[in-house]
Amino acid sequence: MATIQEFTISDTLWARLSPLLPVHMPTPHPLGRHRQRIPDRQVLNGSFFVLRTGC
Repeated sequence: MATIQEFTISDTLWARLSPLLPVHMPTPHPLGRHRQRIPDRQVLNGSFFVLRTGC
C-alpha cells in the first residue's frame, strides 16, 4: 500500500514550482467571516495525488 510520502511534492520540485504561482492578496470578507486559505503546497499535493492514483 502506498504511503503519504510517495505522493508529496519534494522540496526541490516545490522550489521550482512556487515562483510560478500567483501571489495571494488577501481581501477582507464583507461580513468578517471566511474559511482559512489552504496552503498552495498542500493543494498541489492533493491534486498530484489524484492524478497519480486516479481516485
